[in-house]
Amino acid sequence: MDADALIAHTVAALWPNGPLDKDAAIRRLADHLRDGGLVSFQRLRADGPLYSQLADAIDAAVKSGHLDRPKRGQVRACKPDATAYTADDWRHALLAVLSPSPTDRDDAIRAAAEWARDNCGLEFTRLRADGHIVTGLRSALNSAIRAKLITRIDATRIARAPDSTADRQTTLFADQE
Repeated sequence: MDADALIAHTVAALWPNGPLDKDAAIRRLADHLRDGGLVSFQRLRADGPLYSQLADAIDAAVKSGHLDRPKRGQVRACKPDATAYTADDWRHALLAVLSPSPTDRDDAIRAAAEWARDNCGLEFTRLRADGHIVTGLRSALNSAIRAKLITRIDATRIARAPDSTADRQTTLFADQE
């Protein structure tokens, strides 16, 4: 596999899992590649050639700007630019912060933006009502309501749908790719 393809797989394996220590990131990448049938291994050893190759791929992804290091010893897949986020990315952020208990719609949007900042490297200093972040989150919220992943309680409150499971989200995201 060439270096660019390996970097693309690195980003796909780590997105949007937030900060991971480097060993956990290497393990997640190895599992992603094994699930895709690209590598096989019995045990991933820190002194093995696959581990070294994956560690080098993570370092290359950091240097190319696809990953960042929020703290020493950690890496995360990042998208600092709000215009790079897909509808699935925004929906994932909303579902990550919502619980089945009613939440104010605006509070949920703010919490989802903060989650994206902390877990995905989204850069913002202030949320604007007409900005990319709020617009993307509102659109994702409406599509999640239509998909019955989020329940509208009343005009201002929403909640995560009680029957929305991780499997259903994965299926929804896979169908839209």
